[in-house]
Amino acid sequence: MQKLKEYQESRHIRLRFQNADAAFFRDYIRFLQGKGYRTNYISKIVCNCKTLFSCAAHDGYDVHPAFHNRIAGTGMKEVDAVYLTRSELDAFRTVDLSGLPEHMSQSRDLFLIGVWTAQRVSDYNPLEKTCIHYETIDDRGTPKRILTLHLIQKKTGKKVIIPCSTELATILDRYPDSFPAVPYHRLNRDIKVIAQMAGINTPVVIRSDIGGTVRKEIRPKYSLVHSHTARRTGATLMYLSGMDVFDICRITGHASIKTLRRYIKADELETARKIKTSYTYFD
Repeated sequence: MQKLKEYQESRHIRLRFQNADAAFFRDYIRFLQGKGYRTNYISKIVCNCKTLFSCAAHDGYDVHPAFHNRIAGTGMKEVDAVYLTRSELDAFRTVDLSGLPEHMSQSRDLFLIGVWTAQRVSDYNPLEKTCIHYETIDDRGTPKRILTLHLIQKKTGKKVIIPCSTELATILDRYPDSFPAVPYHRLNRDIKVIAQMAGINTPVVIRSDIGGTVRKEIRPKYSLVHSHTARRTGATLMYLSGMDVFDICRITGHASIKTLRRYIKADELETARKIKTSYTYFD
């Protein structure tokens, strides 16, 4: 609650639960906007503040009921985020890393595991050997063994079972004993370098809402690649392949299609291609 302390100091007040009315929340948001914080960050701060007030009310404190209300200006805004197209992913996968430190190839493998599983970095860095299972399925009357990953997602506690693609199985085979764990800061740094080496430098327009003002900047795509790009890439490529969105949710662990849609970052042209090849309506 450091931001709340800063607010009280700047306004020379001592805030009390019973005085935290709608006017307080509006002024608190103006204070945070004046700090130049992004709108989504402000939303998280205000949400944490409301959670504090809710806990206080539950414990019997006299709390102004305004914390129950929807506060204008705190809605989460969709952020610009990138994913790798299949051709960019192929370039990322095949770029020559010989002569570079071992952690570079390990970071690439971890990122690719994140793509082929469409999981959060907390679930793929590192992956545990106990997650690997073989299942026997009926393939048109013929028993067939397939490789799967069984994960309990750390953030949600939800269990997901992921069929392994050929690409994923190849990576898993490279680590017979245990999978590498790369510190997050190094992983994010490494994959940006690899993406730059792979020529993933398309200019991307990034819009951000800072202090209530929308700003735009143009950055090379490789500079926007980070550990969570793997999950967005996996979900988007599944969608473009024609996979049913309900099935994608079963793999990613998203609770709803609405939430999943925030991860699917296919551009208009790729979506049009998917529609044209999937339906006879446009023949």
